[in-house]
Formats: sequence, C-alpha cells, structure tokens
Amino acid sequence: MRQQSLMNNLVKWISMKKLFLLIPLVMLIAGLGYIRMQAKAPSVPNAPVPMVTQATTLPSDAPVPDSKQISLATIATHGKEGDCWTAIDGDVYDISSFTSDHPGGSVILQVCGKDGSELFHGQHGEREKRRVASMKIGTLESK
Repeated sequence: MRQQSLMNNLVKWISMKKLFLLIPLVMLIAGLGYIRMQAKAPSVPNAPVPMVTQATTLPSDAPVPDSKQISLATIATHGKEGDCWTAIDGDVYDISSFTSDHPGGSVILQVCGKDGSELFHGQHGEREKRRVASMKIGTLESK
C-alpha cells in the first residue's frame, strides 16, 4: 500500500513538474506567434511611407541651373519619361526615378515638364506631398 501511495505521489509530482514546464513553453510559443503576427501586420494607414530616398536625374540637354530657382522653361526641357521634372505649389521636383513606380501608372507623365499642381492636387493630398519631398530639387522661379 505504501508503495502504491509513493507511486501515486511520484506521478502527481511528475505531472506537476510537467505543468510547470508546459506553462512557460506555451507562453514562449504564444509570444513568438505574436511577434511573427506583428511582423506581418500592415503598417499604420496614415504613417509616412518613404518611397524614394534620393532623386536621380538622367542626362538631359538642359543643364541644372546653379541656383535653386528653376524656371518653367527649364522644367519644360525635362518633359519625358526618364527625364521628368514638375512643379507643385512653387516647388520643383525631379520625379524621373519615380515615374515607373507610380501606383497610378503612366498618368504621372502628364505632369512632366510643366506645373503639375492642379493635376497633383486632383488626385493626392498632403500624405503624397510628404512622399515626394525627397525629390525636391529647387523652387519655381518667380516671373
């Protein structure tokens, strides 16, 4: 009888130890699952998303002026895919490297070589304005 009691106590003790080992193991697995889920979670909808880190310019017939003031005539010489400058609200942007990645497709080419403020604001807001900030190359020369 005593041997039976010892055996029962041993089984209970082992079961309790397993439980104490099982609880941290379950917590660890749940924590890893949570971390993995967070890594796959979509980003915050209004968080700024960097799209281009540095603006690039392909060779053009028109040189970039030394000053940061750029005329509409100079912008007009950069009016094609691969060499696309535009003005938005008085700022000038070289969006050449972005035209092929534009989520709206080739419609972006409509602003190449001109003041694209009206077209830009017809489709975009401040969030997109912040995205193109890294592509700014100067300001529009006042008349």
